[in-house]
Amino acid sequence: MIRPDADYRKAGIWCTCNDCNKSFDIPVPSHFCRSCHEEFTFEDASYEDIYSYTLTDEAKQEASLGWILVAPIREFLEKRGFGVETPGFLKGKSGASHMFDITAFRKEDSKEVTVIDLATSTEDMISEQPVIAMFAKIYDVSPDKACLIAIPRISENGKKMAKLYKITLVEARNSKDAVKALEAQCVKEQS
Repeated sequence: MIRPDADYRKAGIWCTCNDCNKSFDIPVPSHFCRSCHEEFTFEDASYEDIYSYTLTDEAKQEASLGWILVAPIREFLEKRGFGVETPGFLKGKSGASHMFDITAFRKEDSKEVTVIDLATSTEDMISEQPVIAMFAKIYDVSPDKACLIAIPRISENGKKMAKLYKITLVEARNSKDAVKALEAQCVKEQS
């Protein structure tokens, strides 16, 4: 029962030493460096924010899918005599630098540039967004050829936009299909 005339104040926190059982009110924390074995107080320490990030399972899958796709396409282009950069950076007319998943140029003629971007999805269809993003980059960079590889497939709006923007569109189920489609495209262009 609470009495109104009683003096209720917090007494504070009391700590007890685990070794000697002596009680004290304010503990003095100390730190120990595992490298130099130095012991120091809170005031003598320097504190820095350390950030840690992890990828979601979906992001891990998309990231690995991108790398799995780039390697065989790079190999295919190198066998056909292209110099390849992954990722490739090109400076546009605006002065801005744009990144493409792959930039390829003929080794004997480094002026002819082909850019390739990958659009992947774990879902059934990719929206037109990658086409719009690629168009903005190629408008500034003006490469000789631009190709968007969509895995598994792109929406009808995406197909229409790619045709309008003169972006070669390759739809494939996996990297092998993408390389086969690129090979067929090269044969078609040579004939």
